[in-house]
Amino acid sequence: LQRIKPSRTVAEYCWTCTPSLPLYVLKKEPALDMITYLDADLFFYSDPSPIYKEFGNNSIMIIEHRFPEHLKHLEANGIYNVQMLVFRNNDSGRECLEWWQERCNEWCFYRLEDGKLGDQKYLDDWTTRFQGVHVLQYEGAGVALWNVMKYRIERQDGRAYVDNVPLIFYHFHQFQILTEGSYDFGDRGIYQLTPENIALIYQPYIQEIERSIARVRKVDQQFNYGFKPVEEDPACNRLTSMYQKAKRYIIKIYKNIF
Repeated sequence: LQRIKPSRTVAEYCWTCTPSLPLYVLKKEPALDMITYLDADLFFYSDPSPIYKEFGNNSIMIIEHRFPEHLKHLEANGIYNVQMLVFRNNDSGRECLEWWQERCNEWCFYRLEDGKLGDQKYLDDWTTRFQGVHVLQYEGAGVALWNVMKYRIERQDGRAYVDNVPLIFYHFHQFQILTEGSYDFGDRGIYQLTPENIALIYQPYIQEIERSIARVRKVDQQFNYGFKPVEEDPACNRLTSMYQKAKRYIIKIYKNIF
C-alpha cells in the first residue's frame, strides 16, 4: 500500500484500502465470526438486526444500487455499491477479501476502463465467483440519493419507513457542508428528492451533524468541520444561497407537519 500510494489520488487510495482493512482485522483477530465494512457517509435510523437475520449463514453480503428504470444506465459504474459489505471469517469470506485486495492493489482508479472502476466494479461477478454470496433484499437498507425516488417514504410510529419497513440506513451520496448551516444535498437536478425525503431523512442527519460540530467546538472553538470556503463565481454563490434558503424553508415546513 505504501509503494502504490503515490500513484493514486486521495479518493483512489481510500478505495484501494477498502479490502485491506477488514482483511487485516480478520487476520489480527481470528476469533471474530464476521466483519462489516461501512462507508463513512451512511447514517443509521434503526436497528440493523434485520440485515443480519437475512444474511443468515452466508459468507459474503453485498447490496445492489437498485437504480430506478430511468437511471439503469448507471449500472455501467457497478451493479453493486461499496457501502455496506459483510464478510464471514471463513474460507469463502477470506478468499473474497484476498482476491479483492489483490485486484485493488493492481488497479484502482477513478475511471471506467476494461470493465473496472475504482474498487466497485470488481463486485459485479461475486455472486458467481465466490461461494455463499448473498444480495440483500431488505429495502430499508441501501436507500440512497440514486434510488430514493423508487420508494414511498413516510413516518410511522415516529420514525421513517420505506415501503412499510423501517429505514435502517441511508447513503448520503454527494452530500456536502457548504458553510455554517448551509448544505448541498447533491441532487443536481438529476435525482428527485421530495420535501418528505428532506424532512424525514435529511433533517435528522443535519441535526446530528450540527450536534456533533457543537460537541467538537466545546474543545476547539475554531473547528470548521474539515471544510474551507471555496471561491466561486458570484452568480453561482447567489444561486447556491437561494437554493439552500428554499430547502431550509421546506425543511421547516415539513418539520412542523411531521
